[in-house]
Amino acid sequence: MTTPVTSPLRYVLSATALTVGTTLRLAVVSDDRGGHLEPEVVVSLGSLARVRPVASAQSVPVEVGSPAWTVPGSLRRVFDKAHPRTAALAADLAARAEQFLAGLRMSEDLSEVVTIGQALEVVHRELAAADRMRREWVAGQGHDVRTSTWDLGADDLLPVEGAPRTLPAGTALPSETADALAREYGVLVALTGGESDSALGGSAVAVYRRPPAGLPEGATAVADDVWRRDDALSHLQLIETSGAHPVAPGVVPAPRAPEDRWVGSGHVPSAPAPEAALAAVEIARTQLELLQGSDEYARLAATHHRAEELVALEHEARLADGRTRRA
Repeated sequence: MTTPVTSPLRYVLSATALTVGTTLRLAVVSDDRGGHLEPEVVVSLGSLARVRPVASAQSVPVEVGSPAWTVPGSLRRVFDKAHPRTAALAADLAARAEQFLAGLRMSEDLSEVVTIGQALEVVHRELAAADRMRREWVAGQGHDVRTSTWDLGADDLLPVEGAPRTLPAGTALPSETADALAREYGVLVALTGGESDSALGGSAVAVYRRPPAGLPEGATAVADDVWRRDDALSHLQLIETSGAHPVAPGVVPAPRAPEDRWVGSGHVPSAPAPEAALAAVEIARTQLELLQGSDEYARLAATHHRAEELVALEHEARLADGRTRRA
């Protein structure tokens, strides 16, 4: 049950009080069997009244049933089925690496050790390349299902007393826009005018979450219609009350000069970050994480005899991150 709030903030908000960016995507998750997919909703906030944002883009996992693509190792199995020759080659190279390593341990002849070591170097190089090809393919399987940008006015914000941790499942939504945002992405933005058990106070917004409808590839969300407050996103103070002068009705607070902002986990300039650079960073990092789920001899090939592969992946991430920072 919600209690309406009469807030003077409604008289100073512009036609677009808040911009909400939402994306429903399937994200690659590394595991010890080779990776799988999990759905998540990415939410970002912006406001005309504050050029310096209040929260980073936040990824929130969506709990679903058990579709095949959420099973650990499912992406590796898909790759091996789609690329049988590469999978067979990697298995053969791993077996050869095991044999050569055993030969090194048992051999007492120096020339034989040198010969086996040279052969092992070639096998490791080929094995590392095959395993990287597989991990690169797996890391690139994440994709956006749908994405939207919502310009919310004052009438699209649900008025509540304080910022309770949960709202009832049957909470009446204030507008068609709010209803669409809630249905497609499971996001509800509320306007609060009182103190709460969190750091929210005064005239602010709180963001509530629940599983969205229309999940990809026939997945069904775990039944939970209760709205739960997302503290990672509920930090947008629409107007500063400390030392602020009264604002006349209908007047929008002047935006501040552009400042640095935060996107994801990295600090970047206020200009929008190139999507390609951000994607390259994520793919490179995911490849490094997927290495932990590779076969023992593939890990050995990459980390010991092919350490330059790790350097190359880290270099890719640094280059892409640098392009993001300079944008």
